[in-house]
Amino acid sequence: MKRYALALALAGMSITGAGMAADPPLTFAGTIHDHSRDSGAEATQCVVIKGPKYTLQTETEAWVLPDEQMVAKYAGKRVLIRGEVSDGNKLKVIEIVPAK
Repeated sequence: MKRYALALALAGMSITGAGMAADPPLTFAGTIHDHSRDSGAEATQCVVIKGPKYTLQTETEAWVLPDEQMVAKYAGKRVLIRGEVSDGNKLKVIEIVPAK
């Protein structure tokens, strides 16, 4: 009987854990910087964050944007990005639109 109770308890724990949702995407506002063409201050910042091609610069933070094809046409422009943060300062873009 104890064996069945333990099995039911473990099954309940796995169902509860499996149902947990991931963090929802966040929205960021800022300017896309293309570091392959930058010089001066942004080029020195590029060394600090290990040379990404594109970053999103918000008022207080810089985010690395690994999906170059999605963000390239917004280089130098203010945008709103809905995305997920990973690996510290990488921002996986789900949606990008020009800021108004």
